[in-house]
Amino acid sequence: MARYPCGQMSPREPSEWIAKFVDAVRTGNPEVGKPLFAEDVTAFGTRTNLATDLAGLVSLQWTPIWPSSRDFSLQVIKSQPTGDNYHLVLCHFKNFTSNNELWIKRAGRATFLLQKRSQSWICVHSHFSEMV
Repeated sequence: MARYPCGQMSPREPSEWIAKFVDAVRTGNPEVGKPLFAEDVTAFGTRTNLATDLAGLVSLQWTPIWPSSRDFSLQVIKSQPTGDNYHLVLCHFKNFTSNNELWIKRAGRATFLLQKRSQSWICVHSHFSEMV
């Protein structure tokens, strides 16, 4: 079973995956979130139109956003299996982001497609969009 830098075990349930992702974003350090995602993840974000791998997701989306974010939260709207080794999680997200020392409230939607690999859940697709 995979170990995380902080010594915690990898997520064995989709709800554990969500909690670990929220914790990772709240650290402001993208390195903490990397073990939760597949190297070949595909992602759409609020800052980047498309990331085709984990390195792109980290550099184009997480690195510019996470350090200037606070109070990130996910509210799970729907969580359902989509086959033997897949799970779909639909959420609303909220956070505050810093813009020239002003904190701006953000809200939006997030979708995660999780795949079970080696008894752990890992994200193979994510999509974040802001609600205007």
